[in-house]
Amino acid sequence: MKKTLLLGLFLFGGIIANAQIADGSDAPDFSGTDVVTGETVSLQDYLDQGKTVVAYMSAAWCGPCWSFHNTHYLSDIHYAYGEDGSNEVVVIYIESDPRTMEGEIFGEDLPPAPGYQAAPSPLGDWTLDTPYHIINNDIVSSSYDIPGYPTMFAICPQGAGQPGIVHEIDRGTPEQLTQYIGTSCTAVEGIANLGKPLAENLRFCEGEGSISGSFKSYGSNTITSATAQLKKDGTVIATKTFEGLSIAQFQTTELAFDSMELDGQATYQIELTQLNGATPANTSPEFINSKSFTIVPNAATESSQNIKVTLYTDEFPAEMKAYILDSNDNTVWSSPDYTAGNAEQMFHYEITLDLTDCYTVALTDAYGDGWTWNQAGAEVPHGILIESADNTVLFYNNGDFGQLFYQNATFTTNGTLAGEKFNDAGFGIYPNPSTGIFYLSSQDAVDVTVLDLTGKIIHTQNGVTNGDAIDLNKIQSGIYIAKVVSENNTEKVVKLVIE
Repeated sequence: MKKTLLLGLFLFGGIIANAQIADGSDAPDFSGTDVVTGETVSLQDYLDQGKTVVAYMSAAWCGPCWSFHNTHYLSDIHYAYGEDGSNEVVVIYIESDPRTMEGEIFGEDLPPAPGYQAAPSPLGDWTLDTPYHIINNDIVSSSYDIPGYPTMFAICPQGAGQPGIVHEIDRGTPEQLTQYIGTSCTAVEGIANLGKPLAENLRFCEGEGSISGSFKSYGSNTITSATAQLKKDGTVIATKTFEGLSIAQFQTTELAFDSMELDGQATYQIELTQLNGATPANTSPEFINSKSFTIVPNAATESSQNIKVTLYTDEFPAEMKAYILDSNDNTVWSSPDYTAGNAEQMFHYEITLDLTDCYTVALTDAYGDGWTWNQAGAEVPHGILIESADNTVLFYNNGDFGQLFYQNATFTTNGTLAGEKFNDAGFGIYPNPSTGIFYLSSQDAVDVTVLDLTGKIIHTQNGVTNGDAIDLNKIQSGIYIAKVVSENNTEKVVKLVIE
């Protein structure tokens, strides 16, 4: 977030909007040490090898830089065309603000470099899930006369011993970056049948389920079939071929295996064994065709149908959004759009959910630095609290998640409204789905309250007896919740579908 800080900071520490280096100019040489591997990184060395260099000049505190970093588009270019791909392109991230210290690349909040005023705090660890080179170079920003952060160049080779030719390129999707590189320098070729499995640690509401991951294609050809193995502690427990695919470069497809018993003590692994009937390309030891992950069965907290959601906003609430998703990844509730006047406030929402389902919670931040920014003074919570009756379903107040916090199988509803279970004998509402007129089948008189999925009451009807109509004919089509209370004050919740 920190938007109010960004505009004036380019005047500090020698970063001044000079006449920017012109396209087609000789590229000033630069070098540095990869902060992760300790490897020496030299622009001229890569140019002498005939490689195009993508130089991304950034700062550890820069919000737009962090947002673009979290798209992992430069990682995609590296896997397709870099040292872990066809080896035609080298991607180099350059922390180029003279005020920042090397440790800030790892998210450490450090004093400024000697002689400089303090920069804003770093937004996170830039090295996480970053396969390309990261160096700290304090003079490259001035030698290239960059106007601000971020600035990106494609630097084209001219031959051994010759300086590169510099072209500024825009940030973009991997497809766009591929085009920018080809237009500025030489079109890249790539290699065929190159794919990388993707998987995250999984949570399940039950003790069995379908284990799934995905794979992304980095090859130059379209993938029409893929064979993958699922391993448990190194032993193959399932093999499946996925036919009829049409996966272009940089596209992703799901790899879902049949439902099975889940083991929370095991390490699972998805491994690609064939792409288009051939052994997948494996271009380097770092580019592996497998991905390990763990599973937590029976992970969800049990909840009643009616829940209370409390959101704690930070200083930039307009960038915040919260979602509750059902087991089919449909959004059943989302937070409203906030404004600047809602900064660092607490908001309560009463929600009635579907009968019995498994729910996921997702939090997003449009700016990419999570729900972290706090005004001067005491720290306050920034996050979400979900309660069911007297139980806490979820309390997440660590807002440092970048663009997305996602927890699958957060909670499961148990079919009650935090009261006694309704006696089902002789009870029903029919037809369901309906065009708007429903009828009650019940041994006793009941009171009916119909709510939409935000918890808003749209219809009430008391003393409904067997055969009586519930007229929702004037309500638009969609899914609604009927709360039914019997004479002895027991409750039941029924999902109503109006077609």
